[in-house]
Amino acid sequence: MYPVPEPMEHQQRMQLAEAIALRLMVRYGASVKAIGLYGSLARNEDGPYSDIEMFCVLREPGETRITVRASTSFSAVQQDDHRYH
Repeated sequence: MYPVPEPMEHQQRMQLAEAIALRLMVRYGASVKAIGLYGSLARNEDGPYSDIEMFCVLREPGETRITVRASTSFSAVQQDDHRYH
């Protein structure tokens, strides 16, 4: 038997997306260029059984490092002038 999905409120789903983003930042560190949220959750149109659609962009060696700080809006991005090697 397959597990049955549980309904989830918008705020719970946003908190889960933020936890995923933080885990990505811990795992990939300075290689993280951007983390984004899209789809119904980003548009605030998610329902009780909506999925979480996210993407993570990792930098190439030699690119300028961008520091990403996750928030529930995923909009806080600050660029510095360090180089990733």
